[in-house]
Amino acid sequence: MKMLSSYLKKYKYEAILAPTFKLLEAIIDLFIPLIIGYIIDKGILNNNTSFILKMFVLLIVCAFVGLFFSILGQYFSAKTATFISSEIREDLFEKLQNFMSDQNINTIFFAKYYDNYENYIITEETFRKARRYFDYNIIDIISDDIDKYNKEILKIDFNKPCTVIIACIFLGQYC
Repeated sequence: MKMLSSYLKKYKYEAILAPTFKLLEAIIDLFIPLIIGYIIDKGILNNNTSFILKMFVLLIVCAFVGLFFSILGQYFSAKTATFISSEIREDLFEKLQNFMSDQNINTIFFAKYYDNYENYIITEETFRKARRYFDYNIIDIISDDIDKYNKEILKIDFNKPCTVIIACIFLGQYC
């Protein structure tokens, strides 16, 4: 935790704003059932349509304010996570390089893992297996979406590695 706190210091405002906006979103979401109960108690039981419309507008405003807080909270969460993980990765690579330099290690190995489209394409065989579990109508309804998905998968460049493993051979004792 101490290690993470050193990275959080640089992004303390974002790290504070993210949960704050999420908290505000949750508070707004808690008001919605109260407003609906108020509509039922004061509006519907008293047959007051103008009150019901005012409260409906308030519900819409609460929904948009909650959405706004949600988007801001997600933005600051993603920003903080992206920058902190990037800095941790850079520091880790720097420590690896310093270790190699201190131990006179001249060779570093990279193992790359390449994925292929066959792991992601939904095939006819998958359809045959799925028909045992799903209704035929559902399969027919989603078949167009599956075709779109397969076309999008074929657009991905699988010539780039999705994982890189960095290793060095160290023969000795590191203190």
